[in-house]
Amino acid sequence: MHGPEIRHLRYFVAVAEELSFSKAAVRLHMSQPPLSQQIKALEDDLGVQLLERSRREVRLTEAGKIFLNESRTILASLRSAVGATIRAAEADGGNVKIGFVTSALLDVLPSLLARMSKSFPEIELSVYDMSSRDQVEALMQERLDIGIVHSIPAIAAFNKLPIYSEPFILAIPEGHELEKEEKITAADLEKYRIIGFSREHSPSLYDAQLACCLAKGFRPTLVHQARTPFTVFQLIRSGLGISIVPKPYARLPFPGIVFKDVDNSAGHLHLYAVWRDEISSELIKKVIRQVMYEPFVERG
Repeated sequence: MHGPEIRHLRYFVAVAEELSFSKAAVRLHMSQPPLSQQIKALEDDLGVQLLERSRREVRLTEAGKIFLNESRTILASLRSAVGATIRAAEADGGNVKIGFVTSALLDVLPSLLARMSKSFPEIELSVYDMSSRDQVEALMQERLDIGIVHSIPAIAAFNKLPIYSEPFILAIPEGHELEKEEKITAADLEKYRIIGFSREHSPSLYDAQLACCLAKGFRPTLVHQARTPFTVFQLIRSGLGISIVPKPYARLPFPGIVFKDVDNSAGHLHLYAVWRDEISSELIKKVIRQVMYEPFVERG
């Protein structure tokens, strides 16, 4: 032999537990002579005596006791692996890793979790709050199965699916002069300092925020840049400016911030599901078909 095989571990465990070659042979549904030969071959291959044999009894050596424990562990791991594989194939079990941008947290992610729970109750779902850029890298390295991103990656090997569109909304501090205005247009914001998203950490948000202002005929004065919506809100509350943010952010419980609709929309930010073209897992393919292709509608 060239190292023990799984069957030899099973033979040895049966003999070690029964402490009888005849009883072990019955348990294994085989005759005794071949069983004895296999155990002897196992010992020869290992260069270690595992069993002490006499006409009256069979006993484990100290090395045999250690090998028995290790063999049981290996066989248990094998059974677990087989069970997990069968569940993944037959019962929609397994693990799915999904990345998402922060703005998907309030609308898209809750809907996604509800769909997954309904359609794939046996799935172990892992979610990761990541920038669009980090998700693309993780997808390429197969550390993610599906990404929910702001911008479509220019990579031919990716599938891209638009799943959600969210308008921008104005975020101002309490007591701001715009708070009492019933109708606000994007052009009305030209004279104010705008707190922008960090181009380095959130390039898609930065570009969309800038584009929605340019589309309305003015270039915003971006005085500060922040990595997260919580930083944006804190800067607003500190009186350092106002901002245009994705509408779902209006549901974040951040005191001191007032949200106002902008007439005729200040533009939209789009979310896309992305995944690699070459997916070997049938489970991931089923998740994409049954969960991602139904649009995620913005809540009112």
